Amino acid sequence: MEDSISIADGAILTGVSEETLLEYSSKGFLKATEVEGELRFCAEELRLLFGSSTVKQTKSQEERVDSSDSERLSEQIEILHVDSQVLDNSEHKLIQLQSENQRLLDENSHLKEERAWLRQRLEKLETRSERDQMLMLSELETIRGLARAGSKSGGLLSRLPWFGKSSKGS
Repeated sequence: MEDSISIADGAILTGVSEETLLEYSSKGFLKATEVEGELRFCAEELRLLFGSSTVKQTKSQEERVDSSDSERLSEQIEILHVDSQVLDNSEHKLIQLQSENQRLLDENSHLKEERAWLRQRLEKLETRSERDQMLMLSELETIRGLARAGSKSGGLLSRLPWFGKSSKGS
């Protein structure tokens, strides 16, 4: 048997007890050979019968598996370390973005307050402008009234050349 294993290794491989392997062997389901006084089983036959895909044949192979497991664990630890660094960087970026977001919210609030103040100021200026226009119209009507009254008396228009009438034309 090329890839024969001991009964103890067979039990580990299949996940059943040594007694179960002996029972299967005695009932003819499993071939066993005796090598140097030790009962051995064909690893391939065990895999077929019990559906196992991993064979640990000897202690040296177990040590190699342990060594490769250690290497894989080291690689996984390194990956986790890198993932941890990426996570730390992501958390740092998240904190920066939250800070920037808060700054922008504060700036937006300030700009809204400033816009409200500017609207209020504009309304006051429009009100003042309307009032000034009313005063100017009132003054214009007063001047026109005085001009009409002066034209009846004859002298006021001559005193107001900028009013649009010259003293020569009257």
